[in-house]
Amino acid sequence: MVLLGLWSASQLLSVLGFLPGIALVILHHSKNILGVIIVVWSLLVVLLRISQRSLINFDKSIFIFAILFPFYVTMVNIVRLEISWKEILLYWFWVIGVYLAFPAMLQGENLRRRAIKVLLWTNLLVLFCGICLGLLTGRYYVIGHGDRLVFSFLHPNYYANSWQIVFALAFYYVFTLKRNLWRIGALVLALGSIVFMLLAGSRNTLVASMILIACYAFFNKRWSFLSKFTALFLTVSLIMLAFLFINPSAGKIDQITTGRLSIWRMTLEANLNRASAVDYLLGCGKYEVKGFPNDQSKTYSTQELTRSHVDNAYLDIFLQNGLIGFLLFFIPLAIIIRRTRLNAASAADEPSARQARIALGCWVGILVQMTTASVIPSFGNVINIFILVFMAPMALKIKPVQPAAVEEETTGLSPVRSIGR
Repeated sequence: MVLLGLWSASQLLSVLGFLPGIALVILHHSKNILGVIIVVWSLLVVLLRISQRSLINFDKSIFIFAILFPFYVTMVNIVRLEISWKEILLYWFWVIGVYLAFPAMLQGENLRRRAIKVLLWTNLLVLFCGICLGLLTGRYYVIGHGDRLVFSFLHPNYYANSWQIVFALAFYYVFTLKRNLWRIGALVLALGSIVFMLLAGSRNTLVASMILIACYAFFNKRWSFLSKFTALFLTVSLIMLAFLFINPSAGKIDQITTGRLSIWRMTLEANLNRASAVDYLLGCGKYEVKGFPNDQSKTYSTQELTRSHVDNAYLDIFLQNGLIGFLLFFIPLAIIIRRTRLNAASAADEPSARQARIALGCWVGILVQMTTASVIPSFGNVINIFILVFMAPMALKIKPVQPAAVEEETTGLSPVRSIGR
């Protein structure tokens, strides 16, 4: 839990403007190292439990299928003689963490609740300290990012991602806490998170948060059809109003997305037009987009400038790893999302089932976010910690609660759960 807290806090501390430059450099690299250490530690605990035959069964087939992706990337890199150990190790540890280590490690509800609390309070603490420092010193904006209110933090996206996680966890506590006072506090925190995301001008985190609310409403058994329809109607209406307000066109959308449409077009023209059939299957490996700087806040075009990413996880994975790598990465992801959906739609009405509904909404929101940012896979973004701690364990099978088990829920007991179907 201590390592998890340090890993979570380091995500925001690495972009806190009051820290000296050397500290920011150290934090930038240490947060990835902390992620690897935590995944390795969790894996060792899981292997120890397997050796002692004290671990609930897990789905070996989905893990074996998922591990094919980092194995494939490793083999392709070796064949190309352009081995990127940072990328290879990231894929290996990310897949092990999402599909094995954390789901198996956090099967116990008490341990999972403690991990969720650590994630929430570390983010809140760093956010509170950064905002207070910004208010005390009169530092509200960061150079190069316009009028996005981020206080003393150097990167609006990292800052808004933390508020996105705080919103999701506060939304979870609104429906799981028993005391009304605590539930009201969680609701206020959720609304405050939306306000700070608005002030930060983070469009993708706001859209992801709205999708979370819509998904939770749609899969909630207690809500009537009229309530579900109303929530879905309001969500679609807000999105439509936003499009009408911005008067969408290719040029306008390109401007709103800070030049991403132009970046995607130039990337496709530079790489796919001259790609062979093998490149489509195996990918182009490392690539560069000429004409745009690495700083996405600057959208001007100059021939001598280059960038090594496209701010689109789907294009990024496809260009680097080809169609084979794309399918090997997203098919296992689709399977665990489907299993989360089955848990979200089950008759179970307990904290785990509510968590599954919220996790499903987060998965859908993250898939949408991936169109404008390379959110996953990564160890340098707090969203990936949220996936490991909150979302990945929800692919476990949750047995539906029978009517006779209502008394069991009130006593604090939870059904036995296992991975696999």
